[in-house]
Amino acid sequence: MTKKQRTTFSTERQVGAITGNGCRVYWRDLKSSGLLLAVSANGDHKTWCYRYRLGGRSSKRTFLTLGEWHRDPALGMSLEAARRTVLNHRKTIAEGGVPQIEKTVERQRAEGITVGRLVERYVDEYVPMVDANHGARVANLLRDYC
Repeated sequence: MTKKQRTTFSTERQVGAITGNGCRVYWRDLKSSGLLLAVSANGDHKTWCYRYRLGGRSSKRTFLTLGEWHRDPALGMSLEAARRTVLNHRKTIAEGGVPQIEKTVERQRAEGITVGRLVERYVDEYVPMVDANHGARVANLLRDYC
């Protein structure tokens, strides 16, 4: 039997040296609690994840994908950037927020999504699937009040 593979890291150099071992492996950062590096089976894809709990030890763990690691910071997220992101998410949790919701809101702001656009999208995609009279009423109510 061989020794169990060490699945921790603390430097950018160690992250770059991680290779795949035939199955997906999560590596833990020694300096930032909850920061994980998900490494694909063949080692060619590395993604930063943050594992946290909202309600203390008895609550369910939640995973949040932060971004892809790449040697070039212009192409992906470095170890230092991932640690800063985790620190920001910890502050969000301490203030009573939910990191996944914050991430979704930030993405929607960047894409320019507004309530009006969401209403129009709903009317265009889902209202045609219901009864014509009911669909028309729902569409009119949404457009009037939203």
